[in-house]
Amino acid sequence: MRTFMRLECLFHRIGAEMNGQTRWACRNALQSLIEIYSIADRGDLRTEIIKELDRHTGFLATLDKNPKVDRELLARLLDEIEQLVDGIQELDGPIGSRLKSHEFLTQVMNRSGIPGGTCDFDIPALQFWLARSVADQLKDLSQWAQIFEPVAKAIEVILRTIRESSKAHKETADGGIFQKQLDKSLQVQLVRVGIPQEVLAYPEISGGKFRVSVRFLEQNNLAAKAQQTQLSIPFELSCCGI
Repeated sequence: MRTFMRLECLFHRIGAEMNGQTRWACRNALQSLIEIYSIADRGDLRTEIIKELDRHTGFLATLDKNPKVDRELLARLLDEIEQLVDGIQELDGPIGSRLKSHEFLTQVMNRSGIPGGTCDFDIPALQFWLARSVADQLKDLSQWAQIFEPVAKAIEVILRTIRESSKAHKETADGGIFQKQLDKSLQVQLVRVGIPQEVLAYPEISGGKFRVSVRFLEQNNLAAKAQQTQLSIPFELSCCGI
Protein backbone atom coordinates (compact mmCIF):
# COMPACT_ATOMS: atom_id res chain seq x y z
CA MET A 1 0.00 0.00 0.00
CA ARG A 2 2.83 2.42 0.79
CA THR A 3 4.39 1.83 -2.62
CA PHE A 4 1.05 2.29 -4.36
CA MET A 5 0.39 5.52 -2.44
CA ARG A 6 3.85 6.90 -3.23
CA LEU A 7 3.27 6.22 -6.92
CA GLU A 8 -0.20 7.75 -6.71
CA CYS A 9 1.33 10.92 -5.27
CA LEU A 10 3.92 11.07 -8.05
CA PHE A 11 1.32 10.49 -10.79
CA HIS A 12 -0.77 13.35 -9.38
CA ARG A 13 2.34 15.52 -9.13
CA ILE A 14 3.51 14.90 -12.69
CA GLY A 15 0.00 15.67 -13.96
CA ALA A 16 -0.08 18.98 -12.11
CA GLU A 17 3.44 19.88 -13.22
CA MET A 18 2.68 19.17 -16.88
CA ASN A 19 -0.27 21.53 -16.61
CA GLY A 20 2.12 24.27 -15.49
CA GLN A 21 3.11 25.08 -19.08
CA THR A 22 6.52 26.48 -18.06
CA ARG A 23 10.09 25.22 -18.43
CA TRP A 24 10.50 24.93 -14.67
CA ALA A 25 7.29 22.90 -14.49
CA CYS A 26 8.62 20.61 -17.22
CA ARG A 27 11.89 20.24 -15.34
CA ASN A 28 9.99 19.24 -12.19
CA ALA A 29 7.80 16.85 -14.20
CA LEU A 30 10.93 15.17 -15.52
CA GLN A 31 12.17 14.70 -11.95
CA SER A 32 8.81 13.17 -10.96
CA LEU A 33 9.04 10.81 -13.93
CA ILE A 34 12.49 9.69 -12.79
CA GLU A 35 11.17 9.05 -9.27
CA ILE A 36 8.34 6.95 -10.72
CA TYR A 37 10.87 4.94 -12.70
CA SER A 38 13.07 4.47 -9.63
CA ILE A 39 10.17 2.99 -7.64
CA ALA A 40 9.03 0.81 -10.54
CA ASP A 41 12.57 -0.45 -11.05
CA ARG A 42 12.75 -1.82 -7.49
CA GLY A 43 11.19 -5.21 -6.78
CA ASP A 44 8.51 -6.82 -8.90
CA LEU A 45 5.87 -4.12 -9.11
CA ARG A 46 4.06 -5.90 -11.94
CA THR A 47 3.49 -9.01 -9.80
CA GLU A 48 2.33 -6.97 -6.81
CA ILE A 49 -0.22 -5.06 -8.89
CA ILE A 50 -1.59 -8.19 -10.57
CA LYS A 51 -1.76 -10.00 -7.23
CA GLU A 52 -3.77 -7.14 -5.70
CA LEU A 53 -6.09 -6.88 -8.72
CA ASP A 54 -6.71 -10.64 -8.59
CA ARG A 55 -7.52 -10.33 -4.89
CA HIS A 56 -9.99 -7.56 -5.68
CA THR A 57 -11.61 -9.76 -8.32
CA GLY A 58 -11.99 -12.64 -5.86
CA PHE A 59 -13.53 -10.40 -3.21
CA LEU A 60 -15.89 -8.59 -5.58
CA ALA A 61 -17.06 -11.88 -7.10
CA THR A 62 -18.36 -12.96 -3.67
CA LEU A 63 -20.61 -9.88 -3.58
CA ASP A 64 -22.64 -11.12 -6.53
CA LYS A 65 -24.81 -13.19 -4.17
CA ASN A 66 -25.64 -10.17 -2.02
CA PRO A 67 -29.15 -8.92 -2.97
CA LYS A 68 -28.24 -5.36 -1.89
CA VAL A 69 -25.39 -5.06 -4.40
CA ASP A 70 -25.81 -3.16 -7.66
CA ARG A 71 -24.97 -6.00 -10.06
CA GLU A 72 -24.59 -3.69 -13.06
CA LEU A 73 -22.04 -1.56 -11.21
CA LEU A 74 -20.29 -4.68 -9.93
CA ALA A 75 -20.05 -6.13 -13.44
CA ARG A 76 -18.55 -2.88 -14.77
CA LEU A 77 -15.93 -2.83 -11.99
CA LEU A 78 -14.99 -6.48 -12.58
CA ASP A 79 -14.67 -5.80 -16.31
CA GLU A 80 -12.50 -2.74 -15.61
CA ILE A 81 -10.20 -4.79 -13.36
CA GLU A 82 -9.93 -7.52 -16.00
CA GLN A 83 -8.84 -4.94 -18.57
CA LEU A 84 -6.30 -3.50 -16.12
CA VAL A 85 -4.78 -6.95 -15.55
CA ASP A 86 -4.53 -7.46 -19.32
CA GLY A 87 -2.86 -4.05 -19.68
CA ILE A 88 -0.24 -4.80 -17.02
CA GLN A 89 0.48 -8.25 -18.44
CA GLU A 90 0.95 -6.81 -21.93
CA LEU A 91 3.75 -4.49 -20.80
CA ASP A 92 6.99 -5.39 -22.57
CA GLY A 93 9.54 -6.52 -19.97
CA PRO A 94 9.87 -4.98 -16.47
CA ILE A 95 7.81 -1.84 -15.93
CA GLY A 96 9.68 1.16 -17.34
CA SER A 97 12.43 -0.98 -18.88
CA ARG A 98 12.09 0.90 -22.18
CA LEU A 99 13.57 3.95 -20.47
CA LYS A 100 16.79 2.12 -19.53
CA SER A 101 18.14 2.38 -23.06
CA HIS A 102 17.17 6.06 -23.40
CA GLU A 103 20.48 7.94 -23.42
CA PHE A 104 19.14 11.36 -22.42
CA LEU A 105 17.00 10.03 -19.54
CA THR A 106 19.85 7.81 -18.36
CA GLN A 107 22.12 10.86 -18.06
CA VAL A 108 19.51 12.70 -15.98
CA MET A 109 18.78 9.63 -13.82
CA ASN A 110 22.45 9.12 -13.03
CA ARG A 111 22.81 12.69 -11.77
CA SER A 112 19.39 13.26 -10.17
CA GLY A 113 20.35 11.52 -6.92
CA ILE A 114 23.12 14.06 -6.32
CA PRO A 115 22.04 17.34 -4.67
CA GLY A 116 22.30 19.96 -7.42
CA GLY A 117 23.55 17.28 -9.78
CA THR A 118 21.40 18.44 -12.69
CA CYS A 119 22.85 21.96 -12.92
CA ASP A 120 23.68 23.52 -16.28
CA PHE A 121 27.34 22.49 -16.22
CA ASP A 122 26.59 18.90 -15.11
CA ILE A 123 24.22 17.85 -17.89
CA PRO A 124 24.46 20.08 -20.97
CA ALA A 125 21.98 17.79 -22.74
CA LEU A 126 19.34 18.66 -20.14
CA GLN A 127 19.87 22.37 -20.65
CA PHE A 128 19.62 21.84 -24.40
CA TRP A 129 16.29 20.04 -23.88
CA LEU A 130 15.02 22.78 -21.57
CA ALA A 131 15.90 25.40 -24.21
CA ARG A 132 13.39 23.87 -26.61
CA SER A 133 9.78 25.03 -26.71
CA VAL A 134 7.53 24.06 -23.82
CA ALA A 135 5.24 22.35 -26.33
CA ASP A 136 8.10 20.06 -27.43
CA GLN A 137 9.02 19.30 -23.83
CA LEU A 138 5.42 18.41 -22.96
CA LYS A 139 5.24 16.15 -26.01
CA ASP A 140 8.34 14.26 -24.83
CA LEU A 141 7.07 14.05 -21.26
CA SER A 142 3.70 12.71 -22.39
CA GLN A 143 5.42 10.04 -24.46
CA TRP A 144 7.62 8.93 -21.56
CA ALA A 145 4.80 9.07 -19.00
CA GLN A 146 2.57 6.99 -21.28
CA ILE A 147 4.77 3.98 -20.49
CA PHE A 148 3.46 4.05 -16.92
CA GLU A 149 -0.19 4.71 -17.82
CA PRO A 150 -1.35 1.09 -17.16
CA VAL A 151 0.29 1.27 -13.74
CA ALA A 152 -1.33 4.62 -12.93
CA LYS A 153 -4.78 3.33 -13.88
CA ALA A 154 -4.38 0.09 -11.93
CA ILE A 155 -3.20 1.87 -8.78
CA GLU A 156 -6.03 4.40 -9.04
CA VAL A 157 -8.63 1.59 -9.11
CA ILE A 158 -6.94 -0.41 -6.34
CA LEU A 159 -6.71 2.52 -3.93
CA ARG A 160 -10.16 3.86 -4.80
CA THR A 161 -11.78 0.49 -4.17
CA ILE A 162 -9.98 0.05 -0.86
CA ARG A 163 -10.78 3.59 0.32
CA GLU A 164 -14.46 3.14 -0.52
CA SER A 165 -14.63 -0.20 1.31
CA SER A 166 -15.27 1.41 4.71
CA LYS A 167 -17.48 4.18 6.03
CA ALA A 168 -15.98 6.89 8.20
CA HIS A 169 -16.84 6.77 11.90
CA LYS A 170 -16.74 9.79 14.20
CA GLU A 171 -14.19 9.48 16.98
CA THR A 172 -12.51 11.71 19.57
CA ALA A 173 -8.85 11.74 20.54
CA ASP A 174 -8.92 12.68 24.25
CA GLY A 175 -5.77 14.58 25.12
CA GLY A 176 -4.62 14.14 21.54
CA ILE A 177 -4.39 10.33 21.61
CA PHE A 178 -6.72 7.62 20.28
CA GLN A 179 -6.38 3.84 20.16
CA LYS A 180 -8.68 1.26 18.65
CA GLN A 181 -8.63 -2.52 18.71
CA LEU A 182 -9.17 -3.97 15.25
CA ASP A 183 -11.49 -6.81 14.37
CA LYS A 184 -9.22 -9.84 13.94
CA SER A 185 -11.48 -11.19 11.19
CA LEU A 186 -10.90 -8.13 9.00
CA GLN A 187 -7.85 -7.31 6.93
CA VAL A 188 -7.13 -3.60 7.29
CA GLN A 189 -4.96 -2.35 4.44
CA LEU A 190 -5.35 1.37 4.87
CA VAL A 191 -6.27 3.74 7.70
CA ARG A 192 -7.79 7.10 6.83
CA VAL A 193 -8.15 10.04 9.21
CA GLY A 194 -10.27 13.10 8.44
CA ILE A 195 -10.13 16.21 10.60
CA PRO A 196 -11.98 19.55 10.46
CA GLN A 197 -9.96 22.22 8.70
CA GLU A 198 -10.07 24.50 11.73
CA VAL A 199 -8.21 21.95 13.90
CA LEU A 200 -4.63 23.21 14.28
CA ALA A 201 -3.07 19.77 14.68
CA TYR A 202 -2.09 16.93 12.40
CA PRO A 203 -2.37 13.15 12.91
CA GLU A 204 0.48 10.70 13.28
CA ILE A 205 -0.85 7.22 12.54
CA SER A 206 0.61 3.87 13.51
CA GLY A 207 -0.88 0.43 13.49
CA GLY A 208 -0.51 -3.30 13.21
CA LYS A 209 -2.71 -6.33 12.75
CA PHE A 210 -4.66 -5.83 15.95
CA ARG A 211 -4.57 -2.13 16.83
CA VAL A 212 -4.43 1.33 15.33
CA SER A 213 -3.22 4.44 17.14
CA VAL A 214 -3.69 8.09 16.18
CA ARG A 215 -1.72 10.84 17.91
CA PHE A 216 -2.40 14.50 17.15
CA LEU A 217 0.55 16.88 17.14
CA GLU A 218 0.76 20.66 17.34
CA GLN A 219 3.55 22.61 15.67
CA ASN A 220 2.94 26.31 16.02
CA ASN A 221 6.64 26.97 15.45
CA LEU A 222 8.03 25.05 12.47
CA ALA A 223 11.57 25.49 13.81
CA ALA A 224 10.67 23.60 16.99
CA LYS A 225 9.77 19.96 17.55
CA ALA A 226 6.07 19.11 17.30
CA GLN A 227 4.31 18.30 20.58
CA GLN A 228 1.29 16.12 21.29
CA THR A 229 -1.75 18.32 21.81
CA GLN A 230 -3.58 18.18 25.13
CA LEU A 231 -6.89 19.07 23.50
CA SER A 232 -9.68 16.65 22.62
CA ILE A 233 -9.70 16.38 18.84
CA PRO A 234 -12.83 15.29 16.94
CA PHE A 235 -12.05 13.33 13.78
CA GLU A 236 -13.31 10.67 11.42
CA LEU A 237 -11.67 7.26 11.13
CA SER A 238 -11.92 4.72 8.31
CA CYS A 239 -10.27 1.30 8.58
CA CYS A 240 -10.27 0.18 4.95
CA GLY A 241 -9.59 -3.20 3.44
CA ILE A 242 -11.09 -5.89 1.26
